[in-house]
Amino acid sequence: MRQFLDLPQSLSDLRTNGEAAIRQHDYETALSSSRTITSILGDWVAQQPALPFNDAVCVSVLMVAHQPNPDHSAVIDVLGALDPARYQIIMIENSADPIFPDHAALARPNFHLMNLKLNFGTGIARQLALLMAAGRIVVFLDDDGLTTVASIEQLVLTLDNYASTAVRGRIRPKTPDSITPPHYDPGNRMLRRFCDTEGMSAWNRQHMLNFNGFDPLLYGHEGADLTARMYAEYGPEAFLYQPDALMLHDFSATPAAAKEKKARYDAYSGYLALKNADFSKIRAAFHNQKHTPTSVATLAFRKDVVASRLAAPPLGTSAPSLTFLTTSFNSTKFIPQWMKSLQSQTDTNFQVLVVDDGSTDGTADLIASQWQSDIPIRIERCQHLGRGATLRYAVEQVTTDVCMIADIDDRSLPQRVEWTRHFLQQYPDADMLGFTIFDVNSLVRMARPMPSEMTPLAARAVFGMPAPFPAFSWRKDRITVDFNPKDNAASDCDWMYRALFEQEAKGYLVPLNLSHYGLHAGQISNTKRDIQRSVALRHLGALHDRILPEPMDKKKQIGLFSGWTKVETEADFLMFRDYCLDLYERVGDFENLSPDHVRRMLRSHLAERTEDFLRRTAEKHRIKAVRGQTSTNSAAAELNKVLASRSWRLTKPLRRLGDLFRR
Repeated sequence: MRQFLDLPQSLSDLRTNGEAAIRQHDYETALSSSRTITSILGDWVAQQPALPFNDAVCVSVLMVAHQPNPDHSAVIDVLGALDPARYQIIMIENSADPIFPDHAALARPNFHLMNLKLNFGTGIARQLALLMAAGRIVVFLDDDGLTTVASIEQLVLTLDNYASTAVRGRIRPKTPDSITPPHYDPGNRMLRRFCDTEGMSAWNRQHMLNFNGFDPLLYGHEGADLTARMYAEYGPEAFLYQPDALMLHDFSATPAAAKEKKARYDAYSGYLALKNADFSKIRAAFHNQKHTPTSVATLAFRKDVVASRLAAPPLGTSAPSLTFLTTSFNSTKFIPQWMKSLQSQTDTNFQVLVVDDGSTDGTADLIASQWQSDIPIRIERCQHLGRGATLRYAVEQVTTDVCMIADIDDRSLPQRVEWTRHFLQQYPDADMLGFTIFDVNSLVRMARPMPSEMTPLAARAVFGMPAPFPAFSWRKDRITVDFNPKDNAASDCDWMYRALFEQEAKGYLVPLNLSHYGLHAGQISNTKRDIQRSVALRHLGALHDRILPEPMDKKKQIGLFSGWTKVETEADFLMFRDYCLDLYERVGDFENLSPDHVRRMLRSHLAERTEDFLRRTAEKHRIKAVRGQTSTNSAAAELNKVLASRSWRLTKPLRRLGDLFRR
């Protein structure tokens, strides 16, 4: 039965004014209109009776239409084939007239057909459906697209299997001559991808509500906008592309219509930048990611972790107790996001210790006044000692089994405590545990090669900083090495190397992003980069002298190998390549470095750096050709030239390795 709704007329007026403001580049007014619409709509829905639903419903399928379509009967056939015990169907006619045809499925109790008596715009209609939905997962489907039950279920299954926030599907043209934009079909592999096809997507409903859903003024780009706003809280792996979830849909029938549609999308750029200054950076990070075997394996690892967490028995009283350890200095502007990230943890059985390092802006007082949670917090104040000394003092105050770093300018993802506790339980020999991190420019921020499996920290130490410190934890009673109060800019790197090789601590790097690294002008990574470089290379040099004890100056080789020095020339690449092969040959003598892991990472490291070098070389030759200079070297010829000009004789096993790289 069709239900007619009486939405406030003011919603339509606000939408019209907001869209006009965007066209006039008055983005502040547009944003004010958007927020008012969201508030009014939320209040209106809160006053309405809830839609009846089966308690077993876990998915709500949401569809909005503003004009009849000859495929609507086929679309309803598919929706009617979904399991009514699991799926709620909400269909909204965004029009003064009836849109959807009579169909037997519409009489079923899991179907809800509503008419708005007016075209309020797709954004308002979708937000209405989101607020009325009962499922923990919501699936948005374009009414003029054709899909299948299997494709819808693939979206839902992927969201659950990867504990994701949003999953978008693949779109192909419904008619052969339809204009198809590149983002419709990103290919055959599952990828991390911002949600830029809202009409074939599944979302964690609560995550959407936490960020007020789609922007009601956007018609196109609303999924990308929401992804960018959610990115820091849920991480890049929370947004996926599933190629097995297929919809047939026409972007536009003619080039002129496609151009007009793209122009409408482009007009949103200034508005999106006002809402999120990092929007373009985050979008570029997703576009620029390398879809290597490593990234594919990392997603597979996440899926396995989610499955193992669901199957794992309760940890019980043997679970380690945890303390988030935060040092701060003049950090008031970061407090809200830091506080939210800790209070949003899926496992709230932890403590928080804040050591304020002599702030003059009231950081400690602000935290004390704004912390409103049952999670225990303790705030200590000290004179301005610097990072290393403050960390040392903070660790002395911890009374739990495990210390977890939570820098005040970073954000811990919601699963951080849950997954840290899980891996500490799974790996009782781990004295230390690291996870990967990300920022607005990079889906993974750490020294190459990127990990795709549980990796011993001693093996990672061969390449540089063993693990990013913003997502690091350790068992306090097992690590007795103190932080060096003199190494403020690189105290974490120095401490980690000394714990590994002076105390012979054991630890692992887990290839899961669990912290968002906040970028800002005043952070140590920007202001003290030279000190970080010096400390890292000092420890690398000492470790590599053990592996390759020959009396030679390895300073440049280690710089090239670790990435602290760029590979600019062919001679640089040859030096880097030969050094990798030297390490590959000699690391087998050091069992404490887990040589099998080191060798796998060396293969990956050399392959990725070779690819980078060839890409830059090919681009250089392309530029030369444009300028009229002659060059007959292709990228493949360049690789053969590089690999042929060895500076020393390879042993038989290394020659086989060289053949592998050549292939």
